Amino acid sequence: MTQPSSRRSSLRLMLTLAAFVAFVAVPVGMAWANAFAPSKAFELAGQGGVTFQIPPWAEKRTAPDVAVFEHDARAKGGDDFYLLMLTVEAGPTGTGKVDWEAIRKNVMVEAAKNKAQVVLEAKEDFKGAAGFAGKRMAGTITSKGQIMSVELLALVQKGKLVTVTVVSGKAGANSQKLAADVAKTAKLK
Repeated sequence: MTQPSSRRSSLRLMLTLAAFVAFVAVPVGMAWANAFAPSKAFELAGQGGVTFQIPPWAEKRTAPDVAVFEHDARAKGGDDFYLLMLTVEAGPTGTGKVDWEAIRKNVMVEAAKNKAQVVLEAKEDFKGAAGFAGKRMAGTITSKGQIMSVELLALVQKGKLVTVTVVSGKAGANSQKLAADVAKTAKLK
């Protein structure tokens, strides 16, 4: 039978561990939130322009119709990296139903032109971006022998196709949340 003083020691140890975990977890969670929070305005000028709020990540490439940003958590002791890619191009016109399958296939064909193999599966509709019809797609990209996770939100409005894509070393809720958080800020100019 456990002695009362032993129980108090066990309880004290558990409380100490809980306090330590809370002390460590809160700053880590806050650091993640700060690094991934869409807090910086960004505009793609192509197709008349589209604006977003994005995380404060390193800009890797920009053009009027595409931008790529990088966050390498490995540099700060993390275990993953992320790329955020934003695009705008001419999209489906008319008021009919959007052919998401054609968009999915087009993304895969365009990636192949850039020597990358993308496999995407159409998922649920995305209704988080005001005024846009949207579709979530998820899968993988293989480039230079490395397989990475892809989370893509395709948004269509007024004959424009906007995509918000997150590529990361691991599939997961972080990528999906980031894509949704950025996509919901999209606005045509």
